[in-house]
Amino acid sequence: MRKIMPADYAWEDDWPEEIYTVTFVRGLNERETLRRFGVADDNIHPVDDEEVMERIEETDGCCDMVLVTRAGDWTIAFEYCGWEGTRPETLRELGLEPEPEEEFPFVPRSVPAALALASRISGVLFTPALLDGPLLGGVITDAVPDDPREGDPLARHALRAFNQELAEAIDNASPGLQRRAAVAEARRQCEVAGVADHPVLAAAPASAERGEPSQVGHDSPLAEQ
Repeated sequence: MRKIMPADYAWEDDWPEEIYTVTFVRGLNERETLRRFGVADDNIHPVDDEEVMERIEETDGCCDMVLVTRAGDWTIAFEYCGWEGTRPETLRELGLEPEPEEEFPFVPRSVPAALALASRISGVLFTPALLDGPLLGGVITDAVPDDPREGDPLARHALRAFNQELAEAIDNASPGLQRRAAVAEARRQCEVAGVADHPVLAAAPASAERGEPSQVGHDSPLAEQ
């Protein structure tokens, strides 16, 4: 595929949609993408343009509807007059790393450039034609909750988004239990990788299990392994 350039998105200058969000998602089908946006299963259905316009009017231009379409190995989620796909909490559920918290100044012509970058990564050229016809979609009824302001060690971890019960269990466990669970998982990963018998890798979890504090420097044997 040829390299996609911002010029391939020149149509965006004349597109009547002034506010919209496009989210490129890999590894999730259309229904699972909608679920992670917070659309309930029984609310997922084919949505036509008329229903979208009605919802935009009902919400006074702050639409809470998400549409999805398939393009190659990717699912494209689209929001007319909506921005759920810009929230860090939603992006981590979807398995995407949010952008830095600090705000960047507006750069002219940044939308075509951003879309071109997404296209180079995904191999998908987004066009308004992808939105033709009824698309699977629905209204967000159970949005991903906002991150707690402080005190939640898993607030920015994907686990918080897709398994709240497990995240709370980890939060509520005693430090000793948390440590034992972490050590057990480290040993399991070493077994899977076939390196559990390596003396350095065997010593590290044993030390952690005893509660011995340690700093892993860049030049340490553990870091090297």
